[in-house]
Amino acid sequence: MRRKNKVAVVTGAGRGIGESIAIRLAEEGAKLIANDVNEADANRTVKTMKNKGSQAMSVIASGASSVFAENKDGVVAAEAE
Repeated sequence: MRRKNKVAVVTGAGRGIGESIAIRLAEEGAKLIANDVNEADANRTVKTMKNKGSQAMSVIASGASSVFAENKDGVVAAEAE
């Protein structure tokens, strides 16, 4: 498990390339935060990841919104509004 004990935030995780990246990271052992503007798509991706044994949660928001912020170390975090 290459990414065991790592946490990944994937924007656009509801479908397409973002979904594929999220699922791949989950398969490699990462814990996932699946972000998308479409709640149904994000939740479907989270369900897929959980079915593969990964820990995952969804955050419904635009990656361009103020919900996401980069700290001085370049770490991206989501904050509740």
